[in-house]
Amino acid sequence: MKKLRDFLEQYRFSLRITYAASRKYCVWQFVLTLVLSALPFANMYLWKCIIDVLLNAEMSDRFMWLTVYFSMYALLYAVTTLLRKAAKFVSFQFNDRVNVYVENLLINKYKEVDLAFFDSGNKADKLSYINSIKYSMVSLSQTGFDTLECCLILIYSFIAFCTVHVGLACLLMALFVPIILCKMKMNRLRVRYDEDSSVCNRRVEYFKSQFKQKNSIADIKLYGLKEYFLSKYEEAWQELYQKKKKHTLLSTILLMIQLAISHFASSVLLYGVCIIRLSKQLMTVGDATYAVSACSQFHSAMNNLVDSLIYMEYSYKSMSAVREFLEMTSDVRRGGDTAPHFEHTIEFSHVSFRYPGTEEYVLQDCSFTLRAG
Repeated sequence: MKKLRDFLEQYRFSLRITYAASRKYCVWQFVLTLVLSALPFANMYLWKCIIDVLLNAEMSDRFMWLTVYFSMYALLYAVTTLLRKAAKFVSFQFNDRVNVYVENLLINKYKEVDLAFFDSGNKADKLSYINSIKYSMVSLSQTGFDTLECCLILIYSFIAFCTVHVGLACLLMALFVPIILCKMKMNRLRVRYDEDSSVCNRRVEYFKSQFKQKNSIADIKLYGLKEYFLSKYEEAWQELYQKKKKHTLLSTILLMIQLAISHFASSVLLYGVCIIRLSKQLMTVGDATYAVSACSQFHSAMNNLVDSLIYMEYSYKSMSAVREFLEMTSDVRRGGDTAPHFEHTIEFSHVSFRYPGTEEYVLQDCSFTLRAG
Protein backbone atom coordinates (compact mmCIF):
# COMPACT_ATOMS: atom_id res chain seq x y z
CA MET A 1 0.00 0.00 0.00
CA LYS A 2 2.88 2.37 0.79
CA LYS A 3 4.44 1.67 -2.58
CA LEU A 4 1.13 2.52 -4.29
CA ARG A 5 0.89 5.81 -2.37
CA ASP A 6 4.47 6.68 -3.30
CA PHE A 7 3.80 5.85 -6.93
CA LEU A 8 0.67 8.03 -7.03
CA GLU A 9 2.58 10.86 -5.39
CA GLN A 10 5.33 10.65 -8.01
CA TYR A 11 2.76 10.52 -10.79
CA ARG A 12 1.01 13.62 -9.43
CA PHE A 13 4.38 15.35 -9.37
CA SER A 14 4.88 14.41 -13.04
CA LEU A 15 1.42 15.74 -13.93
CA ARG A 16 2.14 19.04 -12.17
CA ILE A 17 5.39 19.46 -14.09
CA THR A 18 3.89 18.58 -17.47
CA TYR A 19 0.82 20.76 -16.92
CA ALA A 20 3.01 23.71 -15.92
CA ALA A 21 5.13 23.14 -19.05
CA SER A 22 2.23 23.62 -21.46
CA ARG A 23 -1.28 24.08 -20.12
CA LYS A 24 -2.82 24.60 -23.55
CA TYR A 25 -1.42 21.48 -25.20
CA CYS A 26 -2.00 19.41 -22.07
CA VAL A 27 -5.70 20.28 -22.13
CA TRP A 28 -5.89 19.70 -25.88
CA GLN A 29 -4.30 16.28 -25.56
CA PHE A 30 -6.71 15.38 -22.78
CA VAL A 31 -9.71 16.41 -24.90
CA LEU A 32 -8.43 14.59 -27.99
CA THR A 33 -7.84 11.46 -25.92
CA LEU A 34 -11.45 11.54 -24.74
CA VAL A 35 -12.80 12.01 -28.25
CA LEU A 36 -10.53 9.55 -30.08
CA SER A 37 -11.25 6.78 -27.58
CA ALA A 38 -14.99 7.05 -28.36
CA LEU A 39 -14.77 7.33 -32.17
CA PRO A 40 -14.08 3.61 -32.85
CA PHE A 41 -17.27 2.68 -31.02
CA ALA A 42 -19.24 5.26 -33.01
CA ASN A 43 -17.79 3.68 -36.14
CA MET A 44 -18.81 0.19 -34.99
CA TYR A 45 -22.29 1.44 -34.10
CA LEU A 46 -22.76 2.80 -37.63
CA TRP A 47 -21.81 -0.58 -39.08
CA LYS A 48 -24.30 -2.19 -36.71
CA CYS A 49 -27.01 0.12 -38.07
CA ILE A 50 -25.98 -0.63 -41.67
CA ILE A 51 -26.17 -4.40 -41.09
CA ASP A 52 -29.57 -4.07 -39.41
CA VAL A 53 -30.85 -1.97 -42.34
CA LEU A 54 -29.60 -4.53 -44.87
CA LEU A 55 -31.25 -7.42 -43.05
CA ASN A 56 -34.38 -5.93 -41.51
CA ALA A 57 -35.43 -2.71 -43.24
CA GLU A 58 -38.12 -2.54 -45.91
CA MET A 59 -36.94 -2.35 -49.48
CA SER A 60 -38.46 1.11 -49.95
CA ASP A 61 -36.60 2.52 -46.94
CA ARG A 62 -33.35 0.58 -47.36
CA PHE A 63 -31.73 2.89 -49.94
CA MET A 64 -32.52 6.03 -47.95
CA TRP A 65 -31.14 4.68 -44.67
CA LEU A 66 -28.06 3.21 -46.33
CA THR A 67 -27.35 6.59 -47.92
CA VAL A 68 -27.70 8.31 -44.55
CA TYR A 69 -25.51 5.82 -42.67
CA PHE A 70 -22.79 5.65 -45.33
CA SER A 71 -22.69 9.45 -45.44
CA MET A 72 -22.33 9.54 -41.67
CA TYR A 73 -19.63 6.86 -41.87
CA ALA A 74 -17.67 8.85 -44.48
CA LEU A 75 -17.98 12.00 -42.39
CA LEU A 76 -16.89 10.12 -39.26
CA TYR A 77 -13.90 8.66 -41.13
CA ALA A 78 -12.82 12.13 -42.28
CA VAL A 79 -13.23 13.58 -38.78
CA THR A 80 -11.26 10.68 -37.26
CA THR A 81 -8.41 11.15 -39.76
CA LEU A 82 -8.22 14.88 -39.05
CA LEU A 83 -8.36 14.40 -35.30
CA ARG A 84 -5.59 11.78 -35.38
CA LYS A 85 -3.36 14.16 -37.33
CA ALA A 86 -4.23 16.92 -34.87
CA ALA A 87 -3.46 14.58 -31.96
CA LYS A 88 -0.08 13.74 -33.51
CA PHE A 89 0.73 17.45 -33.89
CA VAL A 90 -0.42 18.24 -30.33
CA SER A 91 1.63 15.33 -28.99
CA PHE A 92 4.80 16.57 -30.70
CA GLN A 93 4.26 20.13 -29.48
CA PHE A 94 3.43 18.96 -25.97
CA ASN A 95 6.50 16.71 -25.73
CA ASP A 96 8.79 19.47 -27.05
CA ARG A 97 7.52 21.96 -24.50
CA VAL A 98 7.84 19.49 -21.65
CA ASN A 99 11.40 18.67 -22.75
CA VAL A 100 12.36 22.35 -22.79
CA TYR A 101 10.63 23.02 -19.47
CA VAL A 102 12.35 20.11 -17.71
CA GLU A 103 15.68 21.13 -19.27
CA ASN A 104 15.28 24.67 -17.92
CA LEU A 105 14.35 23.35 -14.47
CA LEU A 106 17.52 21.29 -14.37
CA ILE A 107 19.68 24.16 -15.66
CA ASN A 108 18.25 26.57 -13.09
CA LYS A 109 18.86 24.01 -10.39
CA TYR A 110 22.41 23.49 -11.58
CA LYS A 111 23.03 27.26 -11.40
CA GLU A 112 22.40 27.05 -7.68
CA VAL A 113 25.33 24.69 -7.24
CA ASP A 114 27.92 26.28 -4.96
CA LEU A 115 31.53 26.42 -6.00
CA ALA A 116 32.61 24.62 -2.88
CA PHE A 117 33.95 21.33 -4.18
CA PHE A 118 32.19 19.20 -1.56
CA ASP A 119 28.84 20.65 -2.67
CA SER A 120 29.21 20.84 -6.45
CA GLY A 121 30.76 17.38 -6.71
CA ASN A 122 27.68 15.81 -5.14
CA LYS A 123 25.31 17.70 -7.41
CA ALA A 124 27.40 17.13 -10.53
CA ASP A 125 27.13 13.37 -10.04
CA LYS A 126 23.39 13.64 -9.62
CA LEU A 127 23.05 15.92 -12.64
CA SER A 128 24.92 13.53 -14.92
CA TYR A 129 22.47 10.80 -13.92
CA ILE A 130 19.41 13.06 -14.22
CA ASN A 131 20.44 14.12 -17.74
CA SER A 132 20.34 10.50 -18.81
CA ILE A 133 16.80 9.91 -17.48
CA LYS A 134 15.16 13.35 -17.79
CA TYR A 135 13.09 12.25 -20.80
CA SER A 136 11.38 9.65 -18.62
CA MET A 137 9.12 12.45 -17.36
CA VAL A 138 7.90 13.13 -20.92
CA SER A 139 7.41 9.41 -21.54
CA LEU A 140 5.56 9.02 -18.27
CA SER A 141 3.15 11.86 -19.06
CA GLN A 142 2.50 10.40 -22.52
CA THR A 143 1.97 6.98 -20.97
CA GLY A 144 -0.57 8.59 -18.64
CA PHE A 145 -2.65 9.72 -21.61
CA ASP A 146 -2.33 6.27 -23.20
CA THR A 147 -3.51 4.72 -19.94
CA LEU A 148 -6.49 7.08 -19.87
CA GLU A 149 -7.41 6.09 -23.43
CA CYS A 150 -7.20 2.39 -22.59
CA CYS A 151 -9.40 2.84 -19.50
CA LEU A 152 -12.01 4.71 -21.54
CA ILE A 153 -12.03 1.98 -24.19
CA LEU A 154 -12.52 -0.63 -21.45
CA ILE A 155 -15.47 1.36 -20.10
CA TYR A 156 -17.02 1.69 -23.56
CA SER A 157 -16.46 -2.04 -24.13
CA PHE A 158 -18.19 -2.82 -20.85
CA ILE A 159 -21.19 -0.75 -21.94
CA ALA A 160 -21.24 -2.59 -25.28
CA PHE A 161 -21.13 -5.96 -23.51
CA CYS A 162 -24.00 -4.87 -21.27
CA THR A 163 -26.19 -4.57 -24.40
CA VAL A 164 -25.66 -8.30 -24.84
CA HIS A 165 -25.81 -9.46 -21.22
CA VAL A 166 -24.90 -7.70 -17.97
CA GLY A 167 -23.57 -10.87 -16.35
CA LEU A 168 -21.36 -11.54 -19.38
CA ALA A 169 -19.99 -7.99 -19.19
CA CYS A 170 -19.06 -8.44 -15.53
CA LEU A 171 -17.43 -11.81 -16.23
CA LEU A 172 -15.36 -10.46 -19.12
CA MET A 173 -14.14 -7.60 -16.97
CA ALA A 174 -13.31 -10.05 -14.15
CA LEU A 175 -11.10 -12.00 -16.59
CA PHE A 176 -9.01 -8.86 -16.83
CA VAL A 177 -7.49 -9.50 -13.36
CA PRO A 178 -5.65 -12.80 -14.08
CA ILE A 179 -4.35 -11.32 -17.34
CA ILE A 180 -2.75 -8.45 -15.43
CA LEU A 181 -1.22 -10.89 -12.94
CA CYS A 182 0.19 -13.08 -15.74
CA LYS A 183 1.76 -10.16 -17.60
CA MET A 184 3.22 -8.68 -14.41
CA LYS A 185 4.68 -12.08 -13.50
CA MET A 186 6.14 -12.43 -17.00
CA ASN A 187 7.74 -9.02 -16.68
CA ARG A 188 9.29 -9.86 -13.29
CA LEU A 189 10.62 -13.13 -14.70
CA ARG A 190 12.21 -11.26 -17.59
CA VAL A 191 13.88 -8.75 -15.27
CA ARG A 192 15.19 -11.50 -13.00
CA TYR A 193 16.45 -13.49 -16.00
CA ASP A 194 18.25 -10.42 -17.39
CA GLU A 195 19.99 -9.89 -14.04
CA ASP A 196 20.99 -13.54 -13.63
CA SER A 197 22.03 -14.00 -17.25
CA SER A 198 24.26 -10.91 -17.14
CA VAL A 199 26.22 -12.47 -14.27
CA CYS A 200 26.49 -15.80 -16.07
CA ASN A 201 27.52 -14.10 -19.32
CA ARG A 202 30.34 -12.28 -17.55
CA ARG A 203 31.60 -15.55 -16.10
CA VAL A 204 31.42 -17.26 -19.49
CA GLU A 205 33.25 -14.40 -21.20
CA TYR A 206 35.89 -14.31 -18.47
CA PHE A 207 36.82 -18.00 -18.73
CA LYS A 208 36.59 -17.82 -22.50
CA SER A 209 38.97 -14.85 -22.63
CA GLN A 210 41.63 -16.74 -20.67
CA PHE A 211 42.32 -18.87 -23.74
CA LYS A 212 42.79 -15.78 -25.98
CA GLN A 213 45.31 -13.79 -23.94
CA LYS A 214 48.96 -14.71 -24.39
CA ASN A 215 49.94 -14.19 -20.76
CA SER A 216 46.99 -16.25 -19.54
CA ILE A 217 47.72 -19.06 -22.00
CA ALA A 218 51.32 -19.23 -20.78
CA ASP A 219 50.21 -19.39 -17.13
CA ILE A 220 47.61 -22.06 -17.93
CA LYS A 221 50.25 -24.23 -19.60
CA LEU A 222 52.80 -23.59 -16.87
CA TYR A 223 50.55 -24.47 -13.94
CA GLY A 224 48.38 -27.06 -15.72
CA LEU A 225 45.11 -25.13 -15.33
CA LYS A 226 43.58 -26.09 -18.65
CA GLU A 227 41.13 -28.62 -17.24
CA TYR A 228 40.18 -26.27 -14.41
CA PHE A 229 39.30 -23.37 -16.73
CA LEU A 230 37.48 -25.67 -19.16
CA SER A 231 35.38 -27.10 -16.35
CA LYS A 232 34.58 -23.63 -15.02
CA TYR A 233 33.66 -22.43 -18.52
CA GLU A 234 31.39 -25.43 -19.07
CA GLU A 235 29.83 -24.98 -15.62
CA ALA A 236 29.03 -21.29 -16.30
CA TRP A 237 27.66 -22.12 -19.76
CA GLN A 238 25.45 -24.89 -18.38
CA GLU A 239 24.14 -22.57 -15.66
CA LEU A 240 23.27 -19.96 -18.30
CA TYR A 241 21.58 -22.59 -20.46
CA GLN A 242 19.50 -23.90 -17.54
CA LYS A 243 18.40 -20.39 -16.56
CA LYS A 244 17.38 -19.64 -20.14
CA LYS A 245 15.53 -22.94 -20.41
CA LYS A 246 13.65 -22.32 -17.13
CA HIS A 247 12.80 -18.75 -18.14
CA THR A 248 11.52 -19.84 -21.56
CA LEU A 249 9.36 -22.59 -20.03
CA LEU A 250 7.76 -20.35 -17.39
CA SER A 251 7.21 -17.51 -19.87
CA THR A 252 5.58 -19.90 -22.36
CA ILE A 253 3.25 -21.29 -19.67
CA LEU A 254 2.22 -17.82 -18.53
CA LEU A 255 1.74 -16.67 -22.13
CA MET A 256 -0.48 -19.67 -22.89
CA ILE A 257 -2.55 -18.97 -19.76
CA GLN A 258 -2.87 -15.32 -20.74
CA LEU A 259 -3.90 -16.12 -24.32
CA ALA A 260 -6.33 -18.79 -23.14
CA ILE A 261 -8.04 -16.33 -20.83
CA SER A 262 -7.88 -13.16 -22.91
CA HIS A 263 -8.76 -14.60 -26.32
CA PHE A 264 -10.13 -18.11 -26.11
CA ALA A 265 -12.25 -17.95 -22.94
CA SER A 266 -13.65 -14.46 -23.50
CA SER A 267 -14.28 -15.03 -27.21
CA VAL A 268 -15.99 -18.38 -26.62
CA LEU A 269 -18.19 -16.86 -23.93
CA LEU A 270 -19.13 -13.90 -26.10
CA TYR A 271 -19.79 -15.94 -29.24
CA GLY A 272 -21.79 -18.50 -27.27
CA VAL A 273 -24.03 -15.89 -25.66
CA CYS A 274 -24.51 -14.10 -28.99
CA ILE A 275 -25.50 -17.33 -30.77
CA ILE A 276 -27.98 -18.23 -28.03
CA ARG A 277 -29.57 -14.78 -28.05
CA LEU A 278 -29.69 -14.74 -31.87
CA SER A 279 -31.44 -18.10 -31.90
CA LYS A 280 -34.02 -16.75 -29.45
CA GLN A 281 -34.29 -13.51 -31.47
CA LEU A 282 -33.33 -11.46 -28.42
CA MET A 283 -30.75 -9.51 -30.44
CA THR A 284 -30.06 -8.63 -34.06
CA VAL A 285 -27.09 -9.58 -36.22
CA GLY A 286 -25.98 -5.96 -36.00
CA ASP A 287 -25.97 -6.14 -32.20
CA ALA A 288 -23.86 -9.31 -32.32
CA THR A 289 -21.40 -7.71 -34.76
CA TYR A 290 -21.15 -4.66 -32.51
CA ALA A 291 -20.41 -6.83 -29.45
CA VAL A 292 -17.76 -8.89 -31.29
CA SER A 293 -16.04 -5.73 -32.53
CA ALA A 294 -16.13 -4.32 -29.00
CA CYS A 295 -14.47 -7.53 -27.78
CA SER A 296 -11.59 -6.93 -30.20
CA GLN A 297 -11.20 -3.37 -28.91
CA PHE A 298 -11.38 -4.73 -25.35
CA HIS A 299 -8.49 -7.18 -25.91
CA SER A 300 -6.30 -4.54 -27.53
CA ALA A 301 -6.97 -1.95 -24.81
CA MET A 302 -6.42 -4.53 -22.07
CA ASN A 303 -2.96 -5.51 -23.37
CA ASN A 304 -1.97 -1.87 -23.92
CA LEU A 305 -3.12 -0.95 -20.44
CA VAL A 306 -1.03 -3.67 -18.82
CA ASP A 307 2.02 -2.61 -20.85
CA SER A 308 1.46 1.00 -19.78
CA LEU A 309 1.21 0.01 -16.12
CA ILE A 310 4.43 -1.99 -16.38
CA TYR A 311 6.22 0.96 -17.99
CA MET A 312 4.90 3.32 -15.32
CA GLU A 313 6.22 0.96 -12.66
CA TYR A 314 9.67 1.16 -14.28
CA SER A 315 9.48 4.96 -14.56
CA TYR A 316 8.79 5.27 -10.84
CA LYS A 317 12.51 5.13 -9.91
CA SER A 318 13.43 7.64 -12.60
CA MET A 319 10.76 10.05 -11.44
CA SER A 320 11.94 9.68 -7.84
CA ALA A 321 15.48 10.62 -8.89
CA VAL A 322 14.32 13.68 -10.86
CA ARG A 323 12.16 14.89 -7.99
CA GLU A 324 14.93 14.32 -5.46
CA PHE A 325 17.32 16.42 -7.56
CA LEU A 326 14.85 19.28 -8.06
CA GLU A 327 14.08 19.39 -4.33
CA MET A 328 17.69 19.06 -3.22
CA THR A 329 19.04 21.95 -1.08
CA SER A 330 22.55 23.35 -1.04
CA ASP A 331 25.10 22.36 1.58
CA VAL A 332 26.30 25.99 1.98
CA ARG A 333 24.33 29.20 1.85
CA ARG A 334 26.36 31.17 -0.66
CA GLY A 335 28.54 30.26 -3.61
CA GLY A 336 31.21 32.32 -5.38
CA ASP A 337 34.60 32.44 -3.70
CA THR A 338 33.23 32.12 -0.19
CA ALA A 339 35.32 29.51 1.55
CA PRO A 340 33.97 27.22 4.25
CA HIS A 341 34.52 28.64 7.71
CA PHE A 342 37.21 26.98 9.82
CA GLU A 343 38.73 28.31 13.09
CA HIS A 344 42.55 28.09 12.83
CA THR A 345 44.58 28.21 16.08
CA ILE A 346 48.19 27.72 17.19
CA GLU A 347 48.62 26.24 20.64
CA PHE A 348 51.77 26.09 22.84
CA SER A 349 51.65 23.69 25.75
CA HIS A 350 54.40 23.69 28.46
CA VAL A 351 57.08 25.07 26.13
CA SER A 352 60.60 25.92 27.45
CA PHE A 353 63.47 27.48 25.41
CA ARG A 354 67.04 28.66 25.96
CA TYR A 355 69.76 29.79 23.59
CA PRO A 356 72.64 27.41 22.88
CA GLY A 357 75.61 27.92 25.27
CA THR A 358 73.50 29.50 28.00
CA GLU A 359 71.88 28.08 31.08
CA GLU A 360 69.15 30.67 31.55
CA TYR A 361 65.74 29.89 29.98
CA VAL A 362 64.15 32.60 27.86
CA LEU A 363 60.82 30.77 28.00
CA GLN A 364 60.01 28.30 30.71
CA ASP A 365 56.84 26.18 30.93
CA CYS A 366 54.79 28.52 28.75
CA SER A 367 51.27 27.56 27.62
CA PHE A 368 49.09 29.77 25.39
CA THR A 369 46.87 29.74 22.29
CA LEU A 370 47.07 32.05 19.26
CA ARG A 371 43.77 32.52 17.41
CA ALA A 372 43.26 33.80 13.88
CA GLY A 373 43.10 37.61 13.52
